[in-house]
Amino acid sequence: MKSPPGAPLRRAVWPIGVTLFLTSLLSAQTDRADLALGRKVFDKVCAECHAKTGRGDGPKARRMGFVSRDFSLGSFKCRCTPSGTLPTDEDLLRTIDQGLPGSAMPSHATVLDSDEKSAVLAYLKTFSSRFSEDTPPACVSIPPPPEPSVDLVAEGQRIYGLLSCWSCHGVDGRGKGPAAALLTDDWGGPIKVHNFVVMRNFKCGNSVSDLYRTLHTGLNGTPMPSYSDAFLFVSGSIKDFSSFEDLGDEEVEQLRKYLEAQPDRGALSALSTGEKNELVEHRTWALAYYLKSMLQVPRKK
Repeated sequence: MKSPPGAPLRRAVWPIGVTLFLTSLLSAQTDRADLALGRKVFDKVCAECHAKTGRGDGPKARRMGFVSRDFSLGSFKCRCTPSGTLPTDEDLLRTIDQGLPGSAMPSHATVLDSDEKSAVLAYLKTFSSRFSEDTPPACVSIPPPPEPSVDLVAEGQRIYGLLSCWSCHGVDGRGKGPAAALLTDDWGGPIKVHNFVVMRNFKCGNSVSDLYRTLHTGLNGTPMPSYSDAFLFVSGSIKDFSSFEDLGDEEVEQLRKYLEAQPDRGALSALSTGEKNELVEHRTWALAYYLKSMLQVPRKK
């Protein structure tokens, strides 16, 4: 039936069920298109190392003798989320953009456009059921960094010693610590400790905030743990310093003095949750600034 001349046109009103169905259909079509693009990008750019199956045994990886990350495990190094958990999309995009210095994973910041990055991100998540079964938790909180100072860096050096960072990374940060040769990843494969001095880069970012994040999240799949709990060390927590001899007598003596000046177990227990958090934050920033200072160490000729 036609409307009378001059009568306003009426818009078709779809039942809610039909509208929801059409919206769902369009979304599914968009998702399929994104995954199709993601697969195309992955096969072209990523599969040579990670393999088309995403299991890390691509032809380039086999030829060059290394094992890329197996995406079916849903375990990723660089994350803002707590140790052992899934990364956020922003975490994965950051790795796509920055790569992983010291590994065969290069930056793709200028290789892929934003649509390709989003699509390949969505596609690589299909390799692991973890992404459909779980969701990433909230990111680790990172407070504003304090101003750097000589004293803060010096305290960071003491903490680097007390937490035995040197046992893997070496006293000088060159990755030649006494435990380095014995390390394996979570699946039993050999792993090379990062050399801060030569690479001039850390795997998950060089800012002190990046380092703060890494110290609290760890690197999933590697021997690098989260140090969130370890920062609450107390006076007297180390009785025997004989295993610290690689640091040299002078540094060991500095560690003794520093540890003696810290709160004892009773004093720590008396602190409020907020005060404990402030202590952890302070010690984390100190270590982060010391680690960053290692990038400035002259390379050996």
